[in-house]
Amino acid sequence: MHWAYKKWSDWTGDSKGFWNYPCSSTHLEDCLNMTLTKLYARTYPRAVAGDTVEFVFNATTYNSSLEYKPKQSCQLPTVIFASTKWIYTSGFEIEISGDLASKYVTLTNHVADVIEVTVDPGFFEDERYTADATVKIEIYPKRAE
Repeated sequence: MHWAYKKWSDWTGDSKGFWNYPCSSTHLEDCLNMTLTKLYARTYPRAVAGDTVEFVFNATTYNSSLEYKPKQSCQLPTVIFASTKWIYTSGFEIEISGDLASKYVTLTNHVADVIEVTVDPGFFEDERYTADATVKIEIYPKRAE
């Protein structure tokens, strides 16, 4: 056995990561790289109750859209993260559309940064239902009134 001395650096200290250095502010958020922080705080689906057809997040406008084909075997809601601290600082609006959506799809929870959308079992029993039926959830910054 022997000792081998070599230069070593802490991986977390090698990169500025989310931080702007040097920063003399006593407020943590003043030192954050806001562009990078907003990139990682983007809207995304945490869980989809079916098969995702398309998910889009526009990092410039902050508009996002999730389209999916619900599965009858999925008993839990579709869950989407939408950051009100970093992205939708003035709030956001939600539009739900798609085949049979107005009748069978509901926004079941909208607390803080979590959006939950549930598809009623009647969706799959409706005579107009096909295996290609989709639900589209659009999220965008709240419009000024």
